[in-house]
Amino acid sequence: MLRTYARITGIGFALWGIAALLGVWELSLERIVLFLGTSLIFLYAGFGPVNAKELRTIVGGTGILYLISAGLLVLVWAWFSTSDDPEMPKILLRATIGIASLLCAKFLPQRDEQRDDHSSKVQSYATEETASSEAQKARAESLSEDHN
Repeated sequence: MLRTYARITGIGFALWGIAALLGVWELSLERIVLFLGTSLIFLYAGFGPVNAKELRTIVGGTGILYLISAGLLVLVWAWFSTSDDPEMPKILLRATIGIASLLCAKFLPQRDEQRDDHSSKVQSYATEETASSEAQKARAESLSEDHN
């Protein structure tokens, strides 16, 4: 589910940025770059070779960045804006994206989490097994040296 959220969000940001580049609506160049950059991050998280923990980190971290930037923009808007400034809906949209990403990173299930947990347990078990077999070999060699 989280991987699907990352894919859909990445595609949405890409379409939003491309539409702004084509002039469908007015956006500043900085916002277009922000949307296209965010789409690359979400598309990598959704389609790339990342495990469940990395996916949660990427989606949640992007959500935190969006929330922080929305908070800073609210402060700047409160100090420097006029009453007819249409910037607040854009800031609230940014905060909504941040909150949605954080909530999805925290609560959406991910199919490969159990596989990741299992593979880490298997790897640590294999490491312990290798260490014990090496200890047994060392003991056998020391016993054979004692008999000679």
